[in-house]
Amino acid sequence: MNKNDDSTTKTRKLLPQDNEQIVRNTRDVSLFAQITDRPELRPGLTFAEAQSRQDHVLSQLAQGDVHAKLNTASALMLSGEFDASIQVFHAIARDHHEERWTCLNSIGACYYFLGQYDRAIEHYELASEAGAPDDIITENIDEAREALAAN
Repeated sequence: MNKNDDSTTKTRKLLPQDNEQIVRNTRDVSLFAQITDRPELRPGLTFAEAQSRQDHVLSQLAQGDVHAKLNTASALMLSGEFDASIQVFHAIARDHHEERWTCLNSIGACYYFLGQYDRAIEHYELASEAGAPDDIITENIDEAREALAAN
């Protein structure tokens, strides 16, 4: 993968020898990029733990049930794995257009929790365009604007 390439490659089973290459090639560290035997690069996950989590996420995404996918993405967000959650929400939005506004709103929430308030606002506005209820979006945008102004 080119350093300047923002595209995502297919996910495959990761091997221990992939560790350093994954970390070098990943701009935004995600769940899948957190697999490493080097403690200074790993946020508390062993290779086996990260592999197990990846396998679980991939099995949930392989199911046709959009609610299982949304639950997986939400669980990632609630556990603080925002970059991985963003990736999963993007995949769901791409494959399940009926959940597009929900995914875009949730991506906005991830960016909010990451302190990237401008990106949060951008995704809340996209969620609004995709059909999100005005009251939800207005509240989310107002909260992100307040946080942005405070920084």
